[in-house]
Amino acid sequence: MAEARDSAPALMSSQLPAVLASRDAFFRVMTKFVENECQDEGEDSISFLLAQIKQVVNLFHDMGLESLVGVYTAVTEHASTTFELHSGWKICSISGIPCRKTLYINDNTFVSTRYEKWVRCVWLAAHVHMLERSRRHERYSAKRIDAVEAEVYRLALKTVFESFLQAYATVRSDRFSRMFRRR
Repeated sequence: MAEARDSAPALMSSQLPAVLASRDAFFRVMTKFVENECQDEGEDSISFLLAQIKQVVNLFHDMGLESLVGVYTAVTEHASTTFELHSGWKICSISGIPCRKTLYINDNTFVSTRYEKWVRCVWLAAHVHMLERSRRHERYSAKRIDAVEAEVYRLALKTVFESFLQAYATVRSDRFSRMFRRR
């Protein structure tokens, strides 16, 4: 675990990937992705952004953040973007806090509705390849994406990255570390 924390700053030292900060830059990247049949490469590519997300998830696993990794995995393995709303007390799989209303991810994973945006963004980011291939098939092999559709992906990826940066900052904070040292 100490090894993971020592190597983490290199992975998490930068802020949000620059391509996610600009609508125009992301639109160009997404257009290239769609035109190349959902295959791309390079630092400013959808594939690279998704690989970075996987690296961060692996880092969180190494740091012992199993609940967050478990929820992330359950969301990415969910068949559709439709998540059943569960009314009744359940423990949120992210926060560990009892909640009256949760999203049912699977039989072992319930997430407070306050994390619904994050859940949907994770699902969308994880399924961008499948969605774009399906969209192209429905539109008779159209190899284009409009700016509104690209913006939905950009905002989803941006939300996932920002949440990971925030989670990492929390884990690395002195206050968080002191809380666990006392036990």
